[in-house]
Amino acid sequence: MTKPKLPGKPPPKGAQKARPEPPPKPKDDLAEVERALSVLDGHHPEHERARREVTEAMAKKRVLVESAVVVSTRALRKRIAIGSAAAVATGLVAYLVWGRHAHAVALERALAGPTATFEARGFSPVSTGEGRLEEAIEPGCYVVVGPAEGDTKLELEHGGETLTGERSIGWCACTPEKASVRGASALRMLRVDGKTIGNVDGLGAVEPRPATLSQRSEDCAAEQLDAWLGERKLAAAPVDPAPLEASPALEPLRRAGFSVVATLPPGPSFALIDGGGESCFVAWSEDPADALTLRLSGGARPIVSEKGGIAWCSETPRLVTLWRQGRGAVTVARAQAARVAGLLGLKERVQRGVVFPSFTAWVAAEDLAWDATQALRGSAISEATVAITGTQIESTGGGDPRLVAISMLQGGSLVADRRGDIAYFCHPKLDSGALAATCAQLGPQIWRQTGALGSVGVAQAPLPFWLTVFAEVKDPDLARSLVALLILARRLQGDGFEPTTLAGVVEEQSGVSVTGRGGDDAVVAVGLGPKAPWVFPYSDGTEWQLAGEPRIVDLKPGERVVLSSVQPPTVPKEQRRTVVFRRGGRK
Repeated sequence: MTKPKLPGKPPPKGAQKARPEPPPKPKDDLAEVERALSVLDGHHPEHERARREVTEAMAKKRVLVESAVVVSTRALRKRIAIGSAAAVATGLVAYLVWGRHAHAVALERALAGPTATFEARGFSPVSTGEGRLEEAIEPGCYVVVGPAEGDTKLELEHGGETLTGERSIGWCACTPEKASVRGASALRMLRVDGKTIGNVDGLGAVEPRPATLSQRSEDCAAEQLDAWLGERKLAAAPVDPAPLEASPALEPLRRAGFSVVATLPPGPSFALIDGGGESCFVAWSEDPADALTLRLSGGARPIVSEKGGIAWCSETPRLVTLWRQGRGAVTVARAQAARVAGLLGLKERVQRGVVFPSFTAWVAAEDLAWDATQALRGSAISEATVAITGTQIESTGGGDPRLVAISMLQGGSLVADRRGDIAYFCHPKLDSGALAATCAQLGPQIWRQTGALGSVGVAQAPLPFWLTVFAEVKDPDLARSLVALLILARRLQGDGFEPTTLAGVVEEQSGVSVTGRGGDDAVVAVGLGPKAPWVFPYSDGTEWQLAGEPRIVDLKPGERVVLSSVQPPTVPKEQRRTVVFRRGGRK
């Protein structure tokens, strides 16, 4: 009976089985072949195996190298592809940048000339564009320019005004506003301070000026124009004496000593007249259709769009501008106010000579009394004094005022105090709307302003030395003859004559003999007597009337001429007085 195995107890050593033998290695036929080939070829038995292993290793290496080349090639191709894409993108960007730059250069080249034109007057670029500009602009003066060549049409909208033109448009603004500009191609807006350029009037006054200018009136325009003019930025007007010297119709002005001080040629709209004081000015255009305007500092225009001749007189130097609507050349001439007897004498001269088809004259309110004084002094009366000026209501008394000159503005009026029943006569008549007149009265009396205060100037004087023969005459008819004598004296003094009485004059029974004085070349003689007809125009044979053309008698120094009157004197020669107006020799 077999004894059972105890659990967990190993069997006896004798009873254990032997370990199995490892399986035999498989026979390597390739190795045997390689040994055989090595032995047959006379090589080491391992020669063929080593050669094979080397060949296999080289094959593996080649595969690895080829794989690396493929990977490297793929990476290179990828990098090239990426680089090419980047290059294309960079090129595209560069092309776009270059194109934009080239376009900007083309715009700048197209606008360079027009921009430089206005930069010379102080303008600076504000914005540049193509086809359209929209800008919110500050106060100032602006110019928008288009290209120098090609389509240069422009359209501007600003502050409720629309302007169209070519090449350039100029305007000014006193307040912020929006400006919209349209054009066919390149556009540029430039700006300058309004005082620098004189607002739109100064902008258009001198070259270079915009081809089209705004016509809108700005609140700040007058102030800015005055600032510009005050700095003398407007060049002095040229002087061309030919228009005054060549026209026979202007002979009355030449005789009165007028000389050209400024010429406004075609093109500019106005000229600056920096006139001296104690002077009268006359302006006219070669084209009668042109309209002239006189502008004062501050913007006042006392003469507006008048055709024909215009004139003004001023006691003090006054900076004015003369404006023209039209294309004719305008001439401005000046003379001493006392020589032409102020505006009154100037009007008489122009009307008598039919110098202009129409004539408009002006004097400032503050110069009215001065102008009246010039009317008397220009009538060969040296002792003229002011009687009414400004808001003064009544004339001042004193002395023995027998001659009165009046200068008024529209709205002014004047009356004589008739309580003393003083006879007087005025020409032109004050109730006819005349704004300037001279009067003769047979005694002192008070004159009063009855219209707008400050609109009347009055001067008065006693009888001058050459009229003292009438001092005691009380006949009311004398006043008319005295005024006629003043008119004659204004005319002759303006022509270069001056009154004399005693020197070289001998009263004859029926006339007078006159001897030529050194430096003189002609005389006009008038006999005066204390009885009607008061005045006896003397002549060497040709009759003339006091209201007509005076007889000018040529008389060299030392020569003697006997003159007589068609109407013989009515008083003895001892009671007569002859006034001889002598003219200095003309060169």
